[in-house]
Amino acid sequence: MKLMQHGVDSQITVQRICRDCGNEEEVKEVLDAIWESPDNANSILNRVAMKNKNIFELEHKLAVPIIPPESQNPRCLTAANPP
Repeated sequence: MKLMQHGVDSQITVQRICRDCGNEEEVKEVLDAIWESPDNANSILNRVAMKNKNIFELEHKLAVPIIPPESQNPRCLTAANPP
């Protein structure tokens, strides 16, 4: 059965749950909690997202490249960026 058919707000999707959770175990816990209390789905997911906010911010910082792309790096000479 789909979440919406169980009375969960259409803004709450499995994709969003997976994105906001820190790991697979947390996804299972959140899905169970939402299934048990569909009226509280937004608050459940918001709580999880806030709990994991620092983790995701750190991951984002680690994923940001230190060296800008060639088109923005003046030391890189290419056909698109001649001297």
